[in-house]
Amino acid sequence: MLVWLMVAVVFLLSIIFTWSNGVQHSSAVAAAGIGSHCLDKKRAILLIFVCEFLGTVFGGSAVADVVRSLSSWPIEPSLLPLLSSALLAAICWNALSRRFKIPSSSTHALLGGMIGALFAGDWSFQHVQMGEFDPVHPKGAIGAMVSLVASPLLGFALAYILFCIVLIACLRVSTKVEPAFKHGQWICTAALAFGDGQNDTQKTMGLLVLALNAAGLSENNVIPLWVRLLIGFVMGLGAFWLNRGVVKELAYKVYDLKPMHACVAELSAASILVANSAVGGPVSASQVVASSIMGTGAAERHRGIHWLVIKDILISWITTIPGSALMALLFHAMLFQWIQKII
Repeated sequence: MLVWLMVAVVFLLSIIFTWSNGVQHSSAVAAAGIGSHCLDKKRAILLIFVCEFLGTVFGGSAVADVVRSLSSWPIEPSLLPLLSSALLAAICWNALSRRFKIPSSSTHALLGGMIGALFAGDWSFQHVQMGEFDPVHPKGAIGAMVSLVASPLLGFALAYILFCIVLIACLRVSTKVEPAFKHGQWICTAALAFGDGQNDTQKTMGLLVLALNAAGLSENNVIPLWVRLLIGFVMGLGAFWLNRGVVKELAYKVYDLKPMHACVAELSAASILVANSAVGGPVSASQVVASSIMGTGAAERHRGIHWLVIKDILISWITTIPGSALMALLFHAMLFQWIQKII
């Protein structure tokens, strides 16, 4: 009975985390289109909902495999309290960071929560799989962290290069190309939403597969279709609660976006998300979108960029993983440690 209860707790926390993640990342996905006045809010929300859902259902499982590779804890019911501690810490860290306006990333928070929970399980790091850096097959904590740090840098570089190419190409054609970029915004936003659903939901689904295996409800690492449908729906649902603060910051405070900038930034961010999803690299979609917007701005004129966004990303790198790890340790000690002993 207690095992079933803990499985329910893990699923409930996963749904809450996924919904909050959907709110945050859907806002980042919608920012460029809304900021460039190419998309109206209602149709953008519907488009993002559909594409986030499709990205979850048809996005593969490489990222989920990397998330599972973080843990070498035995696949038994005692793993369930650790997963609960990690998810609760990630949820609370995200909520507190928004309340006190501390830059944060849901992906970093979940990674930190897993590390802290696994440490709290037996007060050692022996069950935290460090893994290794491999750009094709990342594994463990090192592989995940390298992907998280490298992806915004790659987003900036790719957006910079793409914008230079597009700018040169547009000099040789008619000056009336803005309508084409406005129409193209629909395709770019759809691709970005698909890539976000593909990458972000797999982190949660990887933990849910661990929970099902630990409870003896599944014997393989295949993500069940019903789990994909559930998490995809919840992730897409977040689009209906767009965070105005995130939209405003990315759409208006990073750079003065025009349709051309928006298309290039979203195409760049979508490429990074889809490529990382294919090899299993977890990324922070909001950071990739922000860095891609900065890349387009830097390609046009450096002085127009609000470089303070870089400071926010760096603060997120420095604070989120240690902060959420400590929070997971505290939650486990206060709430779940006794369950782990008797389950």
